[in-house]
Amino acid sequence: MSHKRKDLTIFGKSVVVHIREKIGNIHVGKIDDGHLTYMAGMSRNIVGSFSGKVCAVIDTGGDELYVTVPADLYGNDICYECNLRHILGDIVDRHDTLYCKFEKTCGAIMFTERDGERMFLLIQNESGHIGFPKGHVEFGESEEQSAAREVSEETGLEFVKYGDFREEYTFTTRENTIKTGVFFLGYYEDQTPQFQQDEIVNSWLLPYDKAMVMLNFPEDRELLTQAKKYLITGARR
Repeated sequence: MSHKRKDLTIFGKSVVVHIREKIGNIHVGKIDDGHLTYMAGMSRNIVGSFSGKVCAVIDTGGDELYVTVPADLYGNDICYECNLRHILGDIVDRHDTLYCKFEKTCGAIMFTERDGERMFLLIQNESGHIGFPKGHVEFGESEEQSAAREVSEETGLEFVKYGDFREEYTFTTRENTIKTGVFFLGYYEDQTPQFQQDEIVNSWLLPYDKAMVMLNFPEDRELLTQAKKYLITGARR
């Protein structure tokens, strides 16, 4: 989805937060230009001025409120949307939009065998991206739990982890968001995929060479390359 904010430079900006009070797990304050901010990641009930970085913006439909974290926590797990939403709680109304600098998704390269040939499952979503089942991490989930849930939701398949394969990539989108994808390797047999109708528009079960041609993002081609190398080593489920 296209980013609706016009000012993308605010993310990562170093600011001095003048904290006035604490609401739940959030400190409320202002930065030097008077802009209201909520500061996450401060464990103690404190008042004063502290260095932070802007990691998210709450768009209330009229005003934009900044979310900051201490500079040393910028980019850590606390900055992902699921964790910020949990920390912010009712501060983010259901009509608000939370724009986060950092996003994390988890998924799996799912494969099976047909007539002795290893076949990889590819899916295409509404954006046209052809890749592997994946989705955003939800609060409290491990990476493997997120991957298993997303595989189940998007394909109806049970995720059976294959070995200790784990690969990740990070890239910056045109909207200045930093996305990290974490992928595992999953095997299935005697299962027929049941695809999520409102999100998956096409699917393919292909051998490695044809799958490499079909994938339309270099990050996914690199994932599949690493998966093939891993499978050649003879790792066992």
